Amino acid sequence: MLSESYYKECEEVMNELYKEGEAGDMQSEAQAQCLESWLECSDDYTDEWFGDSVMDSLSWKTENWLRGQMDDCSEEELEEGGMYHWMVQAVS
Repeated sequence: MLSESYYKECEEVMNELYKEGEAGDMQSEAQAQCLESWLECSDDYTDEWFGDSVMDSLSWKTENWLRGQMDDCSEEELEEGGMYHWMVQAVS
């Protein structure tokens, strides 16, 4: 289980990443969504993915998470103008 201070640190990073995403940085947007998803997961899943160094491996974990999300999208959703095209931009 994540300590309260580490959880708060992750939330602060997530909020900053969302701000960067709002400014157009799709990689930051993806990292924020990935981090938020993990923070909402059960303790067992969170511990497995976070360990002591989630921030050190956030980019790599986000790319894997994002590719999994993209596998569930239609080609139309991922095309330019599609609802999830931002995901394609984030992994490019």
